[in-house]
Amino acid sequence: MINGFSKPLKLVLKLEPVAEEENSPDTGSELFEYEHGIKVVYKAAIAIGIGVFGTILLAWILGGPLGSIMSDIQDGAVYHLIPFLFSVSVFGVLMYKAAVKNIRGLEFLSSAVLLHGLAELLNVISPPDPSSALFNRSDDFLAWIGDIMLPMAVFLVYLHVELIEKIRPGLLHGVGIIGTAAPLIIGGLIIAFLTPLGRFDDLVAEIQKLVNVYLAIFALVILWISVFGLRVMYRTLKHADSPDVSNGSLLVLIGFASLLTNFLLLGFEYSSSQTSILFSDDFQVHNTWLLTFALIAILTAYITNPEFAYSVPFDVYQLLVINSEQGITLFSFINEFRQKGGTMTHSALKSPAIVAIQNLVREIAYAEGHIILIGMSDRILIMKSRGLIVTVLIAEQNSYFINKGLEDFTKRFYEEFEEHIVNFMGNVSVFHDATKLIRAHLPFMRKESLVAT
Repeated sequence: MINGFSKPLKLVLKLEPVAEEENSPDTGSELFEYEHGIKVVYKAAIAIGIGVFGTILLAWILGGPLGSIMSDIQDGAVYHLIPFLFSVSVFGVLMYKAAVKNIRGLEFLSSAVLLHGLAELLNVISPPDPSSALFNRSDDFLAWIGDIMLPMAVFLVYLHVELIEKIRPGLLHGVGIIGTAAPLIIGGLIIAFLTPLGRFDDLVAEIQKLVNVYLAIFALVILWISVFGLRVMYRTLKHADSPDVSNGSLLVLIGFASLLTNFLLLGFEYSSSQTSILFSDDFQVHNTWLLTFALIAILTAYITNPEFAYSVPFDVYQLLVINSEQGITLFSFINEFRQKGGTMTHSALKSPAIVAIQNLVREIAYAEGHIILIGMSDRILIMKSRGLIVTVLIAEQNSYFINKGLEDFTKRFYEEFEEHIVNFMGNVSVFHDATKLIRAHLPFMRKESLVAT
C-alpha cells in the first residue's frame, strides 16, 4: 500500500505468451499433475450422499431405536453434556494442532465451535424444558443466552467459508446475515432480562413475535449458508492439488450436507404434517446432537490436516522469491499444470514475464510503501515483502487465507535464510530447501508437482 492512499495500488500488465516448457528450468525435474481417482463430481456426490443419508440414519437411530433413552435423558444435564464434551474436545484438539503447526486463520471457525460448546454448557447448567422451542424458552434465562449464541456461531462459520475464496467478506452477504441475526440477538437479550422481572409481559410478547419472524428468516439464511458452503467446498475439491486437500474437502462437504439435512429435518418436525413423510408422527429430531455431528465432520478435515485451512478453490500457478535489491529470483516453485495434447505443461508465467516482475520489484524496492497486488487479465500477483526479499504468488485470485499463508511463508523464509540473503553472492542452490516451508505454510501447493528424474 502506498502511503497517502487508502487502497492497494493495482497495476495492469500485458504480457505476451511464450512457448510452454515441459520441465522446470530450476530443477530439471519431470512435471506430474495430481489426478483424482474418480471424477470430481462423483466424489462430491458420494460425500454429499454420506452427509445426507448419514444424518437421516443418525436421526432415525436417535429418534427411533434410541428414542426412549433420549426422552429419558432429555430432561437432565447429560442430554447437553455429551454434545458439549464432543464440541470442546474437538475444539481443544484443533487449537493444539493449529498451534503446533503455526496455522493461522482458524479464528472464525474455532470461535463458532467454542460458542456452540458454551451454549451447550449453559444448557448443562440449566437444562431447558424439552417442550420449549428454540428462542421460546419461557423464563429460563440461561437457555435464552444459549440460543443467542447460535446466530453468532452461524455468522462466524459463514465468515470462515466466504474468506476461503475472498480477501474480505461480501458486503451484501454480510449485511443480509447480520440483518437477520441481530434481531435474534438483541430481541433475545431483551426477553432474557425482562422476563424474570414479570412486569413487561405485553412488551415481551410483542418482541417474541418479532423474534419468531426473524427466526424463520434466519433458518432460510442457514440453508443458504449450507448451500454456499457446499459450493465453495466443491470448488476446493475441484482445484485440489494433493490427496490431503481432496480428502479434507470431502469431509467438509459431508459436514455441510449434514448441516443442510439437519435443518430440513427440523423443518419437517415443526411443519403441520409432522414427520410422517419420513418417520412416525411421534418422531423427534434431536437437533443438538445432529448439529454436533455436522460440526465434527467439518472439523475432522482440519484436525487430520490443519494445513487444510489454507486450501483455496481456485488455481495457484507459481511462487517466486526475489531479491529486492538485485531483482534476482532466489527461489521458484511451479504449482499449476495443464494437460495439452498429451504433454504435461505448466501454465505459469515464463521467463520474459518473470524478468519483468524482477525488474518491477527492483524498481519499487526503495519506494515509499509497498505494492501488494498486481492485476492481470486472467490472474493476479500477490506480493509480500520482508527485509531484502519480496515473495510473489501468481494465482487466479486472492483470498484471506492465501494471504495468511504467504505472509507466514515470507517471514519463515527470511528467518531461515537470512544469512544467505544478506550476503547473497549469486548461489541460488542454497534456497532449494525452502520447499519444506511450502509444505508448512502453503499446503495448497501440490506435493506431486516436482518429482526428481
